[in-house]
Amino acid sequence: MDFLLNRFQIDMELNFCERKYALVKVSKYNIVFKKDDDDYIFNTLNCSLVLIKKGAQQVLESIQSNKFNKKEASDNKIFQALVDGGFIVSEELNELELINFINWKGKLNSDKLKYTIFPTLRCNCNCVYCYQGKKNNDLQIMQPQTADDISEKIIKAMPNKKSVQLIWHGGEPLLAKDIIWRISDKVMKYAGDYGINYSGFILTNGCLIDNSIVENFLKYKILGAQITIDGLPKTHNERRKYNNGRGTFQDIVDNILELQKNGIEVDVRLNIDKNNYMEIDDIVILLLSYGISGESMYLGHIKTGTNNDLNIEEYAQACVRLQKSLIKNTNTTLSLKRWFPKLKTFFCIADTLSSCSFDPQGTIYKCWHEVGDKHMAYSDVENNINSAGYYHNLNYFLYSVKDSDKCANCKVLPLCMCGCRFLKKAENVCSEYKYNLLEILKGYCGLMKPRESKDEVVFLVESNKILQEDKLNKKRR
Repeated sequence: MDFLLNRFQIDMELNFCERKYALVKVSKYNIVFKKDDDDYIFNTLNCSLVLIKKGAQQVLESIQSNKFNKKEASDNKIFQALVDGGFIVSEELNELELINFINWKGKLNSDKLKYTIFPTLRCNCNCVYCYQGKKNNDLQIMQPQTADDISEKIIKAMPNKKSVQLIWHGGEPLLAKDIIWRISDKVMKYAGDYGINYSGFILTNGCLIDNSIVENFLKYKILGAQITIDGLPKTHNERRKYNNGRGTFQDIVDNILELQKNGIEVDVRLNIDKNNYMEIDDIVILLLSYGISGESMYLGHIKTGTNNDLNIEEYAQACVRLQKSLIKNTNTTLSLKRWFPKLKTFFCIADTLSSCSFDPQGTIYKCWHEVGDKHMAYSDVENNINSAGYYHNLNYFLYSVKDSDKCANCKVLPLCMCGCRFLKKAENVCSEYKYNLLEILKGYCGLMKPRESKDEVVFLVESNKILQEDKLNKKRR
């Protein structure tokens, strides 16, 4: 697989860099835009962002109109730079087929295992929009024997793998902390004995964090967490409260800071709907004043099926609003990790062969949104097969990016790979990038002041790592 993908990328360059008479075309995934008085191109397949000048525009226009002098291609520095960024490709390359290949390669890759485990569906909070408690009547905590069965099943899949990650979900998973430590201990020990990279991540409401839990996070390599905030303190405490009615805002903020102080990376999810999205600027300022990093913040799109939900266009604009607020209030360049668009090899781990989700009874699902709905399960720790659920879950994997004409003809396809299969069952929603990509890119262009250069093509962001690795491989040869 890696060899084939490398050949695709090498051919993209060699076909028209070293053969003087090769046919070329402008990539269908180029997005040309203007900010202030400057012209830019972003390529969604290679995720290159460049500032272009008049000479580069002329090269692109001449290729588009079939007037480019191909005999001079290999000596044309502008042409070479546009090739490096993926803005010009071989006429022989079917870019959609390449995306389809990349997608299948990602879905088939079994080197990296990821398991989502729900040790309980109980919760110590009573959030107004929670989807778990409202659909699950059986809120028991996982039994030790079930935990051991899950550990054994995971360990059996680990030989010859590069990495394994355990993702803890709920309910509130820390209500079953002993189960977390029990499974983590067994899997981590096996990984250590056989040189397999091990990590943990937890989705928690953040209310139960104490010194003992922080110590165990570090002991069991749970070095990442997602914790949610629902707006300013008054709004948050009305929506995200303990079962006794008391608000949770200050407890959560204190515990985020405690985790960050101990080197645990916290993704601070700001849940928004029509009732609180106008608070984005104020909550950013408040959280920054507490010392919470702006880099950790991102938006969560609440979907309850009510009139309070933002539609995808409104959510996309809210993401732009958050980006602008962070730029304004932090005066720092936002990292590529959080904000800059990246090529996806698949949308979600539920689409892959190397992941699944376990509920407290050891029942197995592909998508964690379906945990608790036994009809959607496909197996369990005893390897009993639910035929209907099996074929339902197989469809998460079997879809192709070419199945939908709408997706196949969309310039943002490489950034979303057709989106969430679970959500598409109910509504044919598109990625927010379809509605805000230009504004997100312009935000970056405003921060990344390009160096003074006489070059016609000035790279602000280099191509995806896949191209960079192939260039290194060619140099080694």
